[in-house]
Amino acid sequence: MNDLIELSDANVPPAYFQDSLPEVQTEYGVRLYTKSVPDEKEIAEVFISANPKDVRIGWLIPVLSIISSEHDKYENKYFRKHVYEAMKTLQGQVLPESIYVLVYSKRILESVEIHCDGELALAFLLYGIYPYYEKCSLAGVDFKLSITSKIVVRQCFNGDLAAGFFKTLLGEVLPSEQNGYARFMFFYQIYELAMELVFYKKVNELKIQRSHLGIIRKRIDEYSSESKLIGLLYTEMQREEKDANLSAVAKLIFEDVKDASYYTDTMKSGMLYDIRNTLVHSYYRFNIGDNLVYLASYLEDEIFYVLRYLHSIEGMRGEIENSYFGGGSLIG
Repeated sequence: MNDLIELSDANVPPAYFQDSLPEVQTEYGVRLYTKSVPDEKEIAEVFISANPKDVRIGWLIPVLSIISSEHDKYENKYFRKHVYEAMKTLQGQVLPESIYVLVYSKRILESVEIHCDGELALAFLLYGIYPYYEKCSLAGVDFKLSITSKIVVRQCFNGDLAAGFFKTLLGEVLPSEQNGYARFMFFYQIYELAMELVFYKKVNELKIQRSHLGIIRKRIDEYSSESKLIGLLYTEMQREEKDANLSAVAKLIFEDVKDASYYTDTMKSGMLYDIRNTLVHSYYRFNIGDNLVYLASYLEDEIFYVLRYLHSIEGMRGEIENSYFGGGSLIG
């Protein structure tokens, strides 16, 4: 959906131009996202995961909601307050109807040590909502999470500073690439990067522990196997588990080529590694095409957690930021 909407007096209900909470005077920020299938009812309060409890930073609002009074948040004074604040920035702009607007309190964002909204660029990836860098989303949302009235998100790498591979990922692949095979292969590059970083992390740990040379050589041999490295990555992320949904799709692909025990006993990392190898080396042999959309969406969700993990480890975060998030803005 790329129809354009002018956020003007003619289209926006008059109530949204009135401050419903005039006693609340603080500075708000606005950030734009895009979803291929927008819905004016997908309005959510946005919380940042924090200790001892999650902190509300603002609201996620479809631009379709800003020109409507037909949704159930119309009478909500907090919703109206955030639309009112958003309109200070957006009034007069012409935006695609696929746009979602994050309206947030700058003060609260700073209080949870998020210093710019670029660190929330990937916050809504699991919902099929991508940062808006000029291109509207065309990506399917069939296997994405549904928008609920409250969403809890976390910070990650600053998408506005992305360069090279990550600039292409955020600005083009996520919103615009529609070929399932291409999406899957592009996303798997995140695994390649993460496995390399985990390899060096484990080797450094052995060095710090002053492990015996024989042990170091043995571990390096083990870590040199990509199948073991991806398992190690999932173990480090604490996400290694069996996944019945992924197993069901794997069975549609491999059928009787694999033993029955494979579909009940194989961990998620091993199954993803086998599917990746099949896509690369044996795509022509198997009935994969019908499942590519699911697999691409599945891997996209998984790289969300991989990136979150990499961001959470100080050494890895610094290395990735220095290599991929130190350039100029994506915008423009």
